[in-house]
Amino acid sequence: MTKVRWPQEFTRNTDWLYGHRERLRSQYPNKCVAVWDHVVIDSADELDELEARLHKMDERIRQTAAIEFVVAQASCMLL
Repeated sequence: MTKVRWPQEFTRNTDWLYGHRERLRSQYPNKCVAVWDHVVIDSADELDELEARLHKMDERIRQTAAIEFVVAQASCMLL
């Protein structure tokens, strides 16, 4: 029986997305992006639009892609 490592793939995709936020801000300002295997595989203005397109992709991609709204400017939180 083959053990599927999808949770680890999701973690890698999420880590890559967070590690490349600054570059993504300049390339995809105020867009929802989907990252899989260190690549932005799709982007859209609305999350529903992106999810509809992802739904047509392979199940493994749908379940392990990291999805996030990329804000144009970094925010600052004062505590």
